[in-house]
Amino acid sequence: MVQYTLVVLATVLLLANAAPTRIPHDDSQYWADRHALVADETARGLGGSLVLSGAERKAAAVFEMLKAREVNRTHERFLPSINFIEVREEIAASPMFDVMRAMPKGAVLHAHTDSMGSLDWVVRNATYRHDLYMQLNQTAAAAAAAAGSSALGPLRFYHEPPANAHWHSVASLRAGAANRTAFDLALRDHLSLLGDYHGDGDQVWQSFNVHLTFSDGVVLCDHVFSDYLFEAWRVYAADNVQHVDLRHVPLGVYRNDGSVLSATDELQLIVRSVERFRRSGAAASANFTVSVILCGLRAWSVQQVRESIAEALRLRRAFPDLVKGYDLVGQEDAGKPLVDFVDVLLDDAVSQGLRLFFHAGESDWESVGDNLYDALLLNTTRIGHGFALAKHPELLALVRERPVPVEVCPISNQVLGLVADLRAHPAATFAKLDVPMTINPDDPHMWGAQGLSYDFYVATMAWDLSLAALKQLALNSLRFCEAPGSSSSSSSSSSSSSSSSSSSSSTSTTSTTTNSIRRGEGRQRLLGDWNARWDVFVEWLLKQH
Repeated sequence: MVQYTLVVLATVLLLANAAPTRIPHDDSQYWADRHALVADETARGLGGSLVLSGAERKAAAVFEMLKAREVNRTHERFLPSINFIEVREEIAASPMFDVMRAMPKGAVLHAHTDSMGSLDWVVRNATYRHDLYMQLNQTAAAAAAAAGSSALGPLRFYHEPPANAHWHSVASLRAGAANRTAFDLALRDHLSLLGDYHGDGDQVWQSFNVHLTFSDGVVLCDHVFSDYLFEAWRVYAADNVQHVDLRHVPLGVYRNDGSVLSATDELQLIVRSVERFRRSGAAASANFTVSVILCGLRAWSVQQVRESIAEALRLRRAFPDLVKGYDLVGQEDAGKPLVDFVDVLLDDAVSQGLRLFFHAGESDWESVGDNLYDALLLNTTRIGHGFALAKHPELLALVRERPVPVEVCPISNQVLGLVADLRAHPAATFAKLDVPMTINPDDPHMWGAQGLSYDFYVATMAWDLSLAALKQLALNSLRFCEAPGSSSSSSSSSSSSSSSSSSSSSTSTTSTTTNSIRRGEGRQRLLGDWNARWDVFVEWLLKQH
């Protein structure tokens, strides 16, 4: 019996030693620690340093409620996870899209002159002008009458089309079409990616370049170009945008007699279109502003880039309040790397004080991401796209330190094959790190979007952005835009310095923001206008509860 008892005691002791020891804990302390951890990460993220007023905090709660409703509504078909071309109409019908439309967004920092407007306007207006022609052989002309988009050809305006070159009046082709509505839809697809979309990066870029060339034949005729710009200003102003920084490649605008406008004439057209819009009486038109970043092409030779820089310097002297800098554009994967142009950029641009605004890191290839090194070493004022920055932690730290704002273009990156599901876009991480960034449309005409609200919708829903984060994005855009009348160099203070430090007794939701952002006169005026719009938006949000 004693032996049995000893065996049992030994077994119990063995099991006791083998059993895991339960660490005593205080449940309330765990949740307090968890809350502190979440709060710390939020404070370090986009908008985390902003001090919101009481009204803003209430509006932020309403915003989270509306966002949660949208997530629940679209949970089985989450729109930012699907290619924009497939879901653009569903986004436009979303209640959350109305919120994005109502929000004052500040400035657009990245949009291209010939593709930042309204595709629908081009079809409804420009293609109905009597002097537009399409080049087709007889077989293709018959197919066009049946509205087969694959049969459509190059488009161009002519006072008198060249003889024996198979140019057919678009008005005549439409009149002879079996179904005019179908003909117009075929034209819409022909002038964009809507009818010829391929998900692979190289294929979609090839399609993009082909259809942009077709579109340019319509948009870049002088009498259309002026009206296209005017309509674009109307669209952006109606979408609560106050200012646009344009990327513009000169010497593409032509007259219907075949002559080509000089670069000076092109910029004068841009200036006159803005002046006409400001006088139009359209909503929010009176104070709308535009600046231009002139561009060369990555595919050019060093000599062509040298000549392009010389022209940019001349145009900056002629239009000092319009021309703000220089960029090289085109598909990075297929174009020449920035390192090929370092000497000419240093000798001809940097030495002359021509500020640089480089597209860089618009790729998922490691080698192409190396453009980011050269962009930063060349002291780029901003980075266009910066998709590859997440793979370069040292460069990302440098971008935050200087700061160098990143012009994020979410829909463009998705449509052009860099990321299928926007929840996986690196800007989701940028937002957590408070990387100085803005939201931009790039080439919305080419995928049937217009304005900036579509990009804000997908960014908000895919990256779970708060109202404070959206406020910071708008403030970033105003701080880093090239508004006429602004100083020639961007502010060097950290992105968090654009936060409001208002006390609880402040009567305006953004009353102290002006003093916390160093800017020139142009930016101060934009910010004052934005403050008033933001207060109205906050009141509007509170009524949505």
